[in-house]
Formats: sequence, C-alpha cells, structure tokens
Amino acid sequence: SSSSSKNKQDAVGSLTLLWGKGNEEPEPLPNDALVPTVSAVEQARIELQSSVAQGWNTWLQPDVMSVTSLPSGLTLAVSVCAVASKVCVGPTKIQQPDRVRVGAHAYNHSYAQLYVASADAKFGGGNFSVEWSGGPELDLLVTPVAPISAGEYEVHVMGRFAWLRHGTVSAASTVLQATPAGLPAVTAHVYGGSAASAAAGNMPPTATAEQGEVVVAMAAGTAAVAITTVAEHTSVADVQKAVAVHRDIEFNTYARFGANAEVALATQAAITWTEIYTPAEAGPFCPVSRSWNFAPSSVNSDFFYVIFDWDNIFASYIAAQHQNPAGYRLAQSNLIQVIKSSTAAGFVPNFSAGGRKSQDRTEPPIGAKVVLELYQKFNDSFLVQLLYPTLYKWNTWFVENRMLAPDNLICLGSWNAQPNGSHSDCNNMQDARFESGLDNSPMYDGNFFNTDSHLMQLYDVGMSSMFAMEAAALAQLAPIAGHSADVTELTHRASTMRQLIATLWDGSQGVFCNRFNNGSGFYARITPTSFYPLLAKAATDDQALALVQNWLLNPKRFCIAPHGDFAGNNDTCYWGLPSVQASDPAFPPLGYWRGYVWGPMAQLVYWSLSEYTHLPQVAAGRLALSKQMRELMLSQWHLHRHICENYNPHKSADTSHGDCSGTKFYHWGALTGLLSLLEQQK
Repeated sequence: SSSSSKNKQDAVGSLTLLWGKGNEEPEPLPNDALVPTVSAVEQARIELQSSVAQGWNTWLQPDVMSVTSLPSGLTLAVSVCAVASKVCVGPTKIQQPDRVRVGAHAYNHSYAQLYVASADAKFGGGNFSVEWSGGPELDLLVTPVAPISAGEYEVHVMGRFAWLRHGTVSAASTVLQATPAGLPAVTAHVYGGSAASAAAGNMPPTATAEQGEVVVAMAAGTAAVAITTVAEHTSVADVQKAVAVHRDIEFNTYARFGANAEVALATQAAITWTEIYTPAEAGPFCPVSRSWNFAPSSVNSDFFYVIFDWDNIFASYIAAQHQNPAGYRLAQSNLIQVIKSSTAAGFVPNFSAGGRKSQDRTEPPIGAKVVLELYQKFNDSFLVQLLYPTLYKWNTWFVENRMLAPDNLICLGSWNAQPNGSHSDCNNMQDARFESGLDNSPMYDGNFFNTDSHLMQLYDVGMSSMFAMEAAALAQLAPIAGHSADVTELTHRASTMRQLIATLWDGSQGVFCNRFNNGSGFYARITPTSFYPLLAKAATDDQALALVQNWLLNPKRFCIAPHGDFAGNNDTCYWGLPSVQASDPAFPPLGYWRGYVWGPMAQLVYWSLSEYTHLPQVAAGRLALSKQMRELMLSQWHLHRHICENYNPHKSADTSHGDCSGTKFYHWGALTGLLSLLEQQK
C-alpha cells in the first residue's frame, strides 16, 4: 500500500510481503526475516558468476556456429552455404546430421576451433575450419580445408540480439553495425572474398528490422574469410596472426600433461563445448549436451536447456582437473547452479529447467564429495560456505525420505510431496528407477514398488554407499563452513550406514549387491555399483581384493585386463566395465544401462578403488581401469571427435555404427579419459 501528499518530499510508502506454503493462508513476512544487504558469501557468488558471464563465446545452446557477447547478447550466427544447391551448414549442433568435428576450446574463450561439413551430398563435399578467438573482442576465421572454386561457397554472418535483449543491427556491404541498449556500439568487419546478396531457398533467413546480414562469396583455393570486432585488424592476415597467437597459447596449456596432452584437450573440450548461458540461471553452466531441453514454454530456442543433477556435478569435477583458473571459475559457477536448484523439500532434483523441476525424485548424491575434492585441490572455502547448508539438507532428506525399514538402508523412491503437487507422473516403479540415474538397469527389472510408502522395496547398494560417502564428506566440510556442531551427527550417519552396507555382502557370490527388505534375499544382478561400498569404506580388505580379482579383472564379468592392455578380453566385452556384468543375460543384446560403458560408473569405481590402494592389487586394478577407459574415450575422439553419453563395449562398436551408443557429445563421457589425468596426478 502507499499514500502520498501534494508535497512529494512528504510522500510515505510502505510495502507488506505475504508468505505462505501451498494452501496455507499467506501471512505477513516478519521484518526481521529481511536484511538490507546480501551476505558476504552471496556477494562473492554474484561477483564470481558475473565474471564468468563475459565476452564472446558459444553461449547459445542450439548452435555451435553462433558466437554471442555477454552481457549485451549480440550474436553473430555464421553459416557456410553451397551457392548452387543453396544447402547450408549452420546453425548446427555437434550431434546433428551436419558433420561437425570439434577441436580445442579454451576455458577463457580465447581460442576455439571446429570443422564443419554437410551430410547432404548437394553441399558439394566442402569442409571448413571455423576458428575463433573470443573474450572482450572477436576474431573469427572460416577457412576451406581443401581448395574450392571462386564463388562456390558463401559465408553468411547474421547479427542479432539473443534472449530478446534490445538493440539494433544494420549491415552495409561487409560491415555489421550493432548498438546494444545501454552499451557501447560494436562494429564487425568481414574481410576476404567479395560481397554478395543473400539467396533464397534453403539459405539462412534474411535479416529482419532488428537484424543485419553480411554475405561474402569465398575466393578460390583455401583463402579464408575473417570476421573481427577489433578496429586495428583490417585484413584477413591480421586476424590470422591474432588467432594463431591464441592457438599457440592454448595448446601450450595441454603440453604440460605430456603423454596425456590429447586427453587433456578432449576432456576440456567436453566441458567448454557444452558451456552455455541463459537468463533463466544466475550464471554460466554446462548442460550435459546441447541436444536436451526441458525448459517449459520457451519463446524461442535461445532459452533451451536442462540441468541434470549428478551429470552436471560431474562436469564441475572434470573442469577442476585441468589446472586452469578459468576452468575452476566455470566449475564453481556450474556447481552452484546445480546445487542451488534444490527443491523446497530439500533435495537436488533429477532435472531442473526454467523453474520446472522433478519434484518426486533426486539422483545419485555426489555433491559433497565433489565440493570436498575442489576444496582439497584449491584450498578455497567459498563453495563450502555457500553450498554446505543445501548439501546438508539433501543428505538429511535421504534420512527422512529414503531409508527403508526394517534395516534402514537407502532405497529408491518417487513421490511429489508438494501441496497440490501432481501425482500423475510419479509414485511408480519407473520413476523410482530414474532416481538411480540408471534408468533401465537390470538391477531394477520387475515391479517391487510400494505405492503406499512410495518406495522401492529393495536396499540399494549403490545409493547407500553414496549416501555414506556424502555424510563422511559433509563431516569434513562442516567445520570449514562454520557448522562444527554437525560433525558428530554426520559422522554417526556415515558409520551407521557403513555397518549396514556390510549386510549387503553376498557370500555365495563374493560380491556386494542389492537385497530385498522382505527377507527373500539378494537380487543378484551385478553392476559396477557393487564396487561402491568401497566408497563408504564398508568393505574389509579381503572383500576389496575379492571384488578386484574375481569381478573387475575377470574377462567374463567386467573385463579389465590386469595390465590395462585388453589382454584376454573378447571383442564383445573389449573395452571393459560394462554397466552390467558380461555374464548377465541382459548383456548380449545391450541397451542403455544394460551393458553400455558409462563415464560416471568409471569415475565412481575409480573413487571406490582409491579408498583401498594400500592393497597393491587394488592399486594395480585402478591403474588398469584408467588405461582401458582412456583408450575407450580416445577411440571415439579420434574417429569422430565425439565424447559419448555411453560407449559400446564391443571393440568395433559394430552395433552402433562404429560410433557412440548414446548421445554423441555428452560431457560426462569424458570421465573415462579423465581417470588417466587423475592417475598422472597421484
């Protein structure tokens, strides 16, 4: 409410905030619940994420050939078109039919490169390198890989503003002039070739009143077209020289990894080529792939994205391993967006996008583990202080909502507890399976879901182990976050769960596995989650040795050769660590989590083995795992420049056309190669 007088200086205004849950009648929010300033750690978050969201980069989810400048949103969308057929490449994603082979991509956006062609024969076989240097200014090159004829191809540069941000763009010959609202004007010159007119047909759409387009016919041979916002760069040669400097700087960052330089490049590219920005989130982050979108009612594709729980958390872990300050800042920004997507119920949801969240289920909890790893690596308490309260609530939510009687081990579930929440898409076996992150794993074949308790009636060895791992990590983080009073409780949670996990050891098979809560015994479908009790330090030394010798290094089970050289493996379980043991009847036909090889499983098994490296056989098994996973990732990187959502266990990937068995560029697939970098750091 407000009131005013004729004298504006005497005007009096007041504002009352009402607050309530669900069907509750809103009540005034107490004044002491509001503060006039943000906390120091929140101010640090704002400054961090603002510093990451700057300059030219491939910020838009739908197109790796569009470069956008933040904060203005000015976008230059580049397309290469065959003039005769009017077939174009761009906009495009890595996994679309266009032939896109990505290369290096700097964390600070100072250099990136990819090759583009078209699967359409009418494109004429042209292959082009698109290479750019971003940051505060932009230098971009489009270069034919092989000689072309004069006028055979055109480069189209469309200027516009993303995310409905205001501004105008005009074009005159080979110059684009952009004026963002409230920000300095930007001039982009296009050099090389000759100015041409936009053609009709399948060419990119012509510019609207708020857009501008420059079209350049490429010269004969391998002459490049250059695009630059740098006033001092007045020729193709100037841009080539500048880009070459940044190229050399970027490749020197990989050289320090020695024999693993290409692994460092590929694992970093998995993160940087998926880094995006959207105004729906507080800062830049890394969705698993540019091909997913859960954002509701998006007005256009600029707003497309989705955040997945453990998928995105693993992205921060990868980004933190390259010893790069800009990579660490991105790791922090990404991790903040995942953990801060937490629901009112207190858990990090399976997915989140534009306010839409999975209100019925979470996914495997690894957040505290990754925060602890980052703290130990960088000795920086910022993330600990910012995220600890949310991570503590998440762990507590498991205690209150996912402990299955009578033994109180962790199980899977699905239930939307929100007032007036929809129950049409939850409270069933499949949605509970989704909570595992292993959507169709043979471990959950059947229907043993209780719709009254909203829980799967199965003690879950993997989830129980990760819960214990998280509780132990939180116990270490609590004093750093200023919550020392929580240590006793968290330590008790971890130790109690550790003892309970010991009851999931199936002595007849010599392995940990899931067990029904009704006394009917173990559910003996064995997957890599059987190694996760080592994460919780729940295994005896003898059990750890048995797991490695009889399961990990067994060519009929998980197919890791003792020396990591594939010796003794057959061609169907060649690469190792399938998502279900190779002797399971689900393995031969394969399918998603039914035999394909997954990066997150490789990372979790690696972490598990790391807790028992005082045993030489376990340490050797870990090294062997890292060697085979490295070669698996590089096999697809060399062939296609793909980082796979999941990998075919067959040597030739014959049942997936020699390519990824899942999405073709999905950042957590880089975890397979990351293991060799972790071994290198030991």
